[in-house]
Amino acid sequence: MSASSATQVSQKRRRADEGAQACPPLNEMTKDETLWYSDGNIVVGAGKNLFRVHKSVLSRHSVVFGDMFGGPPHAGEEVDGCPFMRLFGDNPAEVRCMLNEMYGLRARSSRKVSLVLLCALVRLGEKYDIPAMREEGAGIMRELYGLDLFTFQQRQPSSSSHLFGGPVDPSSRADFPVSPWKREYCFDVYVLARDHGTKRIAASALYDCCRWPLVNLKTETIPALDPDVLWACALGRELLAKQGAVQLLKLDPKHVKITVTTGLFGDSGPGCQQEQVCGHALEKNFETIKAGMAPARLDPIAPTFNDAYVNQLKKQLCVSCGQKVIRALQNDAQAIWDALPDTLSPAIMGLPV
Repeated sequence: MSASSATQVSQKRRRADEGAQACPPLNEMTKDETLWYSDGNIVVGAGKNLFRVHKSVLSRHSVVFGDMFGGPPHAGEEVDGCPFMRLFGDNPAEVRCMLNEMYGLRARSSRKVSLVLLCALVRLGEKYDIPAMREEGAGIMRELYGLDLFTFQQRQPSSSSHLFGGPVDPSSRADFPVSPWKREYCFDVYVLARDHGTKRIAASALYDCCRWPLVNLKTETIPALDPDVLWACALGRELLAKQGAVQLLKLDPKHVKITVTTGLFGDSGPGCQQEQVCGHALEKNFETIKAGMAPARLDPIAPTFNDAYVNQLKKQLCVSCGQKVIRALQNDAQAIWDALPDTLSPAIMGLPV
């Protein structure tokens, strides 16, 4: 099954789950306090919200709305004398963000956006063919997860400046585009990227989802995770664990010995300073790995400086061999990062049907 067909299945499941709540009768819908213009000539409905706006504004920004309003005269329901148009399956909060964008009502004092605005930029920007929203959303997604390995590692919990917590709120950083940010937002970004064809970003976000301790998910978050997301996390964890197991094999003494390190001035690093001691330590460590007794490496692209197992091994080695061990793991982490979209592709495709 292709990624696009998996997305269609996921969206069908989501629409089925929404049921009648997505289409309440008009008498149960409420006029928006802000986006209700007395001279508006179209009423847009999303969820239980009504927005009275102008066809000209919607048409100016959206090719889809322009085509809709350019068709035959409306012959359906009306609200306050205006044609009524229901936007099926759209989140009312996202629709409000979309309309605010069209009317230029968003405060521009900060370049940061909320998660709901990001969802609107990406999801509705594509659905209704709104170029400005779509391009801004794509740019923010790249800033969040279209990263090189070093930047991604710097945002991890093991780093002093990381994405998911610590003494400093990451969204307070000038270069971080979403505020506020919560750790579980990686699930939202993953779904956005998965559904809108950005495989590299989907893979990076799914990596964070796979690292999330599911037992700690808040009860209000769990219902929002559809079966495809839970499947992706479960399968993704298995795939990453296999990568981690293969990565430990890079600590084969023969491989470590030929690993090239760089000195202070760009030259090759110094040779082993205690060959017999280091050779014995590396051989003993590799026997442990081959016997399956080494700790599972479930986070194969994580920085190594906080890895207790690696640090314990380094204590038994000279400086040169310790650097070679780190370099061997770093080289493999880069290879895993580069191949991440292909590695996690079976998980991103969703549940088999």
